Amino acid sequence: MDLFFWLSKLYEFIRIRFYRYPKFPLLNLPYVAMKQVIRSMSVSERIKLSQTSKRMRNYVILSRVVSEYCEVHIRDKYSFLYFSTLNAMFYCGRKLESSTNSEVLTNRDYGIWLNKKGTSLDNVTTIFQRTHLVLYPIKILGADIQTILSIPCFQKCDHISVYCGFTVTSEFLDAVMDFAKNSRCVTLERCSLSSEDINILLKHWITSEFNMFKMLKIEFEEDRKGGVVRFCREVLFEGITVLRAVLRQNPCYLIATNSQNQLKRDILVCQFHDQILKMITESNDKIRLVTGINGTPCREVHKVLKLLDKKKELEMNVLDEKSLQERHILHMQLETYGVCFKDNFAFLQ
Repeated sequence: MDLFFWLSKLYEFIRIRFYRYPKFPLLNLPYVAMKQVIRSMSVSERIKLSQTSKRMRNYVILSRVVSEYCEVHIRDKYSFLYFSTLNAMFYCGRKLESSTNSEVLTNRDYGIWLNKKGTSLDNVTTIFQRTHLVLYPIKILGADIQTILSIPCFQKCDHISVYCGFTVTSEFLDAVMDFAKNSRCVTLERCSLSSEDINILLKHWITSEFNMFKMLKIEFEEDRKGGVVRFCREVLFEGITVLRAVLRQNPCYLIATNSQNQLKRDILVCQFHDQILKMITESNDKIRLVTGINGTPCREVHKVLKLLDKKKELEMNVLDEKSLQERHILHMQLETYGVCFKDNFAFLQ
């Protein structure tokens, strides 16, 4: 009698549960198992699943995977967002620029959350969190660069990339560099700046009282004849005190700031690779060079650069006995750090 009673209760429980959720057997799974099933789905499948019921929507939200890296590409009708962890591209419109190996979704896939009368820029700022902003100057229609960079959610971006080309204006670059004041990373692609332009930028960084950028990467465009851009070191560093060394197994040129602002990172590291110039700002106490006298790390880069500045000043003065004595003392100090000279450039042995 007792066995029959409990079997009937179990049958009634199973029947009621199946009756209440006949279309969603996934809801019968334990949460841990359901979480793994949801995470194994593609992005489009998760979106469709979240729209089946409010309860399932909550499960999808709880099972989401946070993407460590996100790019926002502002390019009018071709604007899209790319999430590295999901390997997915979310286009804000219905037009796709080209095929890709990533999963691609358009506004038809997640249009339930979008404002049908909103622009692509409105849709971007409404839904997604941003860490990396990519701008195409020629393709931004209906909004100028100042308007886009002044949007509050974009102020949280820590990296901005700009596709320049030959049509970029000085006002556009001024707006981008002004945006990078808060120690952001900037990438300028297809850039047509010359060695003289970079020289002006370096001199401006030396005298500025704030952190212009954390990292500035310039990818130069090939000239109109298809030739590779070659940097002229003499022009690039004209009038600037530099020290050549090896940092993280890569040759580099080091420059010190003249600013007295203790909050500013006081060392600029320049590295060259083919058509790419990479400039990184660091604090002096974080620079660890693998070159130096007897192979020991040189941890006083700023002091060495100031000694080189003083050497340059002495060479401009009238040569007398006192000047010769100061030059000799200075030369001995530089030797203790392993500094040598070749082709008018100072470098660490």
